[in-house]
Amino acid sequence: MWQGVDAHVFTQSKTPSLLAWLASWAAFGRTAVSIFIVLSGYVLMMPVVLSVERTLRGGIGEFLRRRSRRILPPYYAALFIAVLLAFALHQSVTISDLIAHIFLVQNIWEVWEYSLDTPMWSVALEWQIYFIFALLLFPIWKRAGIFATVATAYALGMVPHYLTHGHFDRSSPWYLGLFALGMMAAEIGFSGEHRFIALRRRLAWLPLSAMFVLSFLGVEYTFMAFNLRYHNRDYRAMTGTWEMDLLAGLATACLIIGCTHHLTDRIEKREPLVLRVLNFRPLVFFGGFSYSFYLVHVLVLEVVEKSVRSLHVTRMMAETLQLVVGVPLALLSSYGFYLIAERPFLSNISRMKGKLP
Repeated sequence: MWQGVDAHVFTQSKTPSLLAWLASWAAFGRTAVSIFIVLSGYVLMMPVVLSVERTLRGGIGEFLRRRSRRILPPYYAALFIAVLLAFALHQSVTISDLIAHIFLVQNIWEVWEYSLDTPMWSVALEWQIYFIFALLLFPIWKRAGIFATVATAYALGMVPHYLTHGHFDRSSPWYLGLFALGMMAAEIGFSGEHRFIALRRRLAWLPLSAMFVLSFLGVEYTFMAFNLRYHNRDYRAMTGTWEMDLLAGLATACLIIGCTHHLTDRIEKREPLVLRVLNFRPLVFFGGFSYSFYLVHVLVLEVVEKSVRSLHVTRMMAETLQLVVGVPLALLSSYGFYLIAERPFLSNISRMKGKLP
């Protein structure tokens, strides 16, 4: 989420600056979505693996109803605010924009994706994945197992890339494969089958995750350095490609399995640093309203950006003000939004644990 904030703050202008370069890690904002998709597959598959019946509780219809209640009310509330803000700022809003966002299909066309509230493209993709999971991936998992499910998901996700020669890549259809990696992480992490127990215990999952992270960063920063050397301003050309998303997905899946192994197998060793960081109380608290934050932070930052621009200050000062003023304001606004538009629709368990959707 923080990557997303800084990515939106530092990409307002098309000219490079020292501050923007120092915060170049924010170019990985879209990668944060890749990580979330893996987490989503893990969270939704975990109760299935842990259940005796190994099935979706209540069936497909009940699963989709729960997902609708969790995702849609805050989404439509944020969409309403985005439309009002667009009119207030005298921005054009077309009927096609509204229809695409209402039916959660704005991710399939770049014009729709960047209208109204930009982060909503990933909510639309997530919503579409829910149906594919329930109607296709879950039955495949039941019949052929998790590895066949991952292979099928990646094959289906890559079809648009090759059939359209990359013209459909903006919507990242291969995220279906990332979701399946999350499913695999849940299977390996919680399954009682001997083969998965052995796999969980024998591989060094946390070092594997670190290896994939280093590979990701090595490729990305090498590409950035190359662009700088030849005065190419397209610093983010590698992020968002299926290859980089695969590295991010593998790193996330390995990290999840490693942390799950430590918790479920009651390892007596000292808790890994990554778990101590993830259990840091402010981060846990933030996780409770992170979905609301994701939905509205760009809207708040847009208002701040417009206000800062009217001050006619230097680029460096404008970016600093957007961080110092915009980020705290986005946090406060999103928490208020959470209390009104998200919290009433959470189950009691979700409220207590403050988990991500």
